[in-house]
Amino acid sequence: HALGRDQLARSSSGSVGLADTPLLQLVLEGQLKMRCEIKDAAYRGITLQQLREFAEGVQWRFDQSMEGDLTVRGESKFWDNSDMYDINKLFLKPGRKQAACSWAEIMSDKPNRPEYHVTYGSHLLFKDFMAALEWHAEARLLPDTTVYYVVPFMSDDKDCQRSPDSF
Repeated sequence: HALGRDQLARSSSGSVGLADTPLLQLVLEGQLKMRCEIKDAAYRGITLQQLREFAEGVQWRFDQSMEGDLTVRGESKFWDNSDMYDINKLFLKPGRKQAACSWAEIMSDKPNRPEYHVTYGSHLLFKDFMAALEWHAEARLLPDTTVYYVVPFMSDDKDCQRSPDSF
């Protein structure tokens, strides 16, 4: 599956949490919560399906925004110009802070042992990050349940306090 702009469900609200509410909507409403405590960060992997749902939620949030709603360093951000740093700043970090846990603990109902560790440059566009994951999954014929280790999804506030500039 190639995760192109047109292939994402534009009306989709992405991952769901409480009462089928999109996770990024829960962030906006201040209601994001931990689903499963995972004390060992080595088991805070996130599945391909969860990453896809998060990406759909991000695209949904960008679709709901107007010029100036979502900004980083004074620049309006949208699906086509948001890099990994921007996604972390706009969505991941606020969610981690609100739920007081990692995104893996927000999205998962059990610990997930990662099968692949993903590294990337912080200025890689998020849409290109997702396209690379889709290419990897397709090339290896991987199922939706494939578990990836992606640092911004596995870190929590305690991890960030130990190394504040890392996340």
